[in-house]
Amino acid sequence: MNFSLSRIACGCWYLSRLFLVSAAPAVFAASFLGVDVSAPLPAKNVIDTYWGTPVDDPYRFLEDTKDPLVQSWMKGQADATEAILAKLPVRAELRARLAEIEAAVPANINSVRRTRNGAYFALRRNAEDNQFKLVRRDGVDGKDVVLVDPDALAKTAGTAQAIGAYSLSPDGKLVAYSISSGGAEIGSLHVIDAHTGKSRFPPITNIRGASVAWLD
Repeated sequence: MNFSLSRIACGCWYLSRLFLVSAAPAVFAASFLGVDVSAPLPAKNVIDTYWGTPVDDPYRFLEDTKDPLVQSWMKGQADATEAILAKLPVRAELRARLAEIEAAVPANINSVRRTRNGAYFALRRNAEDNQFKLVRRDGVDGKDVVLVDPDALAKTAGTAQAIGAYSLSPDGKLVAYSISSGGAEIGSLHVIDAHTGKSRFPPITNIRGASVAWLD
């Protein structure tokens, strides 16, 4: 996955909010490296009651990203973050170094599993990939065969897709995996042929994870 300064911006935004909350009353704006950062929006408390206990949620309204007020405030925070980062003298050097490190890593591989017949399965992400692909390799020296490519699915769906987990049948003939859209925790469960990648039956929707227990 290519290095993106937007991720640093996001992280710095959260750090700046933590600093602002801890260093000054929430009603005040702040300034970092000469860049003015607007104050948090006024709270709009919502109270939910769980088993007789009231729970405050003063900033739930920020979840409504279609609200013009929320959009304007978020854009202001993002612009301020970019302006602050632009003043950091080590930013360009840091970006170049991180890009160098990522380019030196040919692939990131995890969740490796082996079937009884000697086939290997894994989640693999090359430097140019956005998401991990589910691959199969027949033997240690075999060639990787891509069974599920979330990046290709994202082009069709129009939103990012990501594999959550996968599980092999004991005989290695079937693979169950979960996939979610747009960073959601809830996704769908699919079962495919381990050699062809073809679906064996319609996906099961509204699931979390892919903890599948197989019968022998």
